[in-house]
Amino acid sequence: MAHHPLDIPLRHLADTVDDEWESIAQLLRDHAGADFGDHLTLSTGAWHMRHAVEVFRLHARTTMRALGAPDALIDAIPSDKDPIPADMTAMRDALRADIARFSDWARTLPPEALATRFKYGRDTDFVQMLGMMTRHISWHTAAAHYWRKWRAQ
Repeated sequence: MAHHPLDIPLRHLADTVDDEWESIAQLLRDHAGADFGDHLTLSTGAWHMRHAVEVFRLHARTTMRALGAPDALIDAIPSDKDPIPADMTAMRDALRADIARFSDWARTLPPEALATRFKYGRDTDFVQMLGMMTRHISWHTAAAHYWRKWRAQ
């Protein structure tokens, strides 16, 4: 069975949501039923989760646009300006769906597209953006975990 060159990094991206450990799944399991605060109040656990969804959408749509994805595929991922649900589980589900749409598109890229340079604050490419997306979700998931853990003390 042939594997796509992006299978492993895209799996790492998806694992930020669903892996058993160090993921949103673990966050929601370890803090089941806990209050994560208001998702619109800066620095609360829920704000960190909303921010992860919001910025993933921005990163995904920017990358897709830079690499010439059709508007219909870009628009399948909501804008970072679109409403994001307040519920932690709904945010997880929205992020999971957005990652799946982005990953389906990414697997259609020809290998040479991965090195195409574009501007996103600085000169970057697909591989660097994918790494940033993965780290950003992980960082904010950890921030939500520690916000909840420290609030409980």
